[in-house]
Amino acid sequence: MIKDTFFSMPRFASICRKEMVESWRPNLLRFVMMYGIMAIILIWGGYLQYSSELPGSHYSEDIMWNMTVTLFVIAIHIMGMLSASFVMERMKSKTGRINILMTPATMFEKFLARWLIYTFAFLVCFLIAFKLADWTRVVIYNIFYPDIEPIAPVPWDYFLKSGFYQAKSSISINIAAYFCLQSFFVLGSVIWPKRSFVNTCVALVCISIAYITVGVIVAKIFAEKYIEEPNGIFSSEDSFSFVVISLCSFIALFNWTLAYFRFKESEIINRW
Repeated sequence: MIKDTFFSMPRFASICRKEMVESWRPNLLRFVMMYGIMAIILIWGGYLQYSSELPGSHYSEDIMWNMTVTLFVIAIHIMGMLSASFVMERMKSKTGRINILMTPATMFEKFLARWLIYTFAFLVCFLIAFKLADWTRVVIYNIFYPDIEPIAPVPWDYFLKSGFYQAKSSISINIAAYFCLQSFFVLGSVIWPKRSFVNTCVALVCISIAYITVGVIVAKIFAEKYIEEPNGIFSSEDSFSFVVISLCSFIALFNWTLAYFRFKESEIINRW
């Protein structure tokens, strides 16, 4: 019998360990696929870049760094959405649903364990896969094009020099936007365990159209009073960043909370 009806750290640790042990094979396959896809793109891009350079060319930085940063930004968003759509993949089958619901833990612990694995553990795995793919490119082209310098892995501080993360506000906005987008797919995985990614993409397009339409109407109504004034909410970059980050954070928290309560309903009524 469960004495702590909401959260127990020892029990939560056991749930996390159980989830990782039972799902290590598909998760390992996904890690290899992440690495493989990024490595293939970087190797192909490197071939197009390096093969057109003259032997003995020297640069202040690797000519592949801009493409590598672009790949990082695109890949982390796409793969992050895919990872989020796997949060409740085990609810697709009757056996999986019974296994999850019969596990001796609270619904909050079950949800939080899978949320952490497919949200934050994914980020760690993605960073490792990205660096491995980048180093694969470096090793291969240092062998085939030894006269071109430099051929080196992109340093982390180079991301701050790129157009995506030049300002501190840009970093915060990108992080908030990532979690906001990811939260929709967490919610989608709870609502549609089957074909979660496709269904969420379709729903997200419809929601985006509705949000944009409402946003344009609201902006027209309040533009003169709140936006176009010298001291309006969008009068400075800091004000704009604050509004965007706050909005994205609210949406992410709302979606995660809604996903938890939607998952909690399955303890009472099977809606799948």
